[in-house]
Amino acid sequence: MPSYGVSIKVPDRTIMDRITAGLRAGTYRDAVGVAGTRALMDHFAAKELDAASHKTADSLGARRSGLYAEFARATNHQATTSGVVLSIAHDALRQRLYGGTIRPVNAQLLTSPARTESYNRRASTLGITLEMLWGKNGPYALAAAEDHQRVLKRGKREGQLTAADEGATHGKGGVYYWLVKEVTQDADPTVLPKREVLLSAIRESLKDWADEFRQGG
Repeated sequence: MPSYGVSIKVPDRTIMDRITAGLRAGTYRDAVGVAGTRALMDHFAAKELDAASHKTADSLGARRSGLYAEFARATNHQATTSGVVLSIAHDALRQRLYGGTIRPVNAQLLTSPARTESYNRRASTLGITLEMLWGKNGPYALAAAEDHQRVLKRGKREGQLTAADEGATHGKGGVYYWLVKEVTQDADPTVLPKREVLLSAIRESLKDWADEFRQGG
């Protein structure tokens, strides 16, 4: 997370002394932490409702993954000796924010969902038998084994695969996942709120905190 600084201008010397004492004691930190956490959570809630954040799920007619809601739940703050740290304890946030290439770990290929049922689900959780489809450049998809074998047997019997057969084998009829060597995601700075939005929320919280000192708190 980036670090930001916030300053407050208070003309009255007595009030300034009180605030200075409060700053030294660190009593402002909870107000800053709560405000920063709330600003982040509000931002993630808005992103969760934004259709632009769910293009893949919507294109497949699938239920949205709820990733931004997970980001919100993973957001917290912690006071330190020098200030306040806002953190989002979720591995996927950095990838979404900065982008980059994703490669398989302990596997040769990645699975990319091809239909509603396979979106945001592992192949092992579908409850059906999948069979790997091979092309001239190697494996390229995982299809329902029953559909695949039925089509291949018909094609072998009739001497060729018809256009309808190929649709059942390679299209929406049988394929659950496309197999790819890697996936490259673009950086998305909108994953986090703009600096001005976050600082504005924190300034407002500090105003409330300073008002307590004006009133002798």
